[in-house]
Amino acid sequence: MYIRKKTINLEVHLNYQLTNPRVQKVEQASASRFHHTIKLTSPADVDDELMQWLREAYDLKK
Repeated sequence: MYIRKKTINLEVHLNYQLTNPRVQKVEQASASRFHHTIKLTSPADVDDELMQWLREAYDLKK
């Protein structure tokens, strides 16, 4: 997570590549890991879809 003046850039690490317009940047870290940067501009950006990605990222690290 990177806090900026008016936004938060959130990094979500998953074992697949997201294809979503909310994703600002994708880096393939390894054969099975993708780092996604998602820019949050308001509390409304934290919705069910984002929470699902965060759950998946958390479960990957367990």
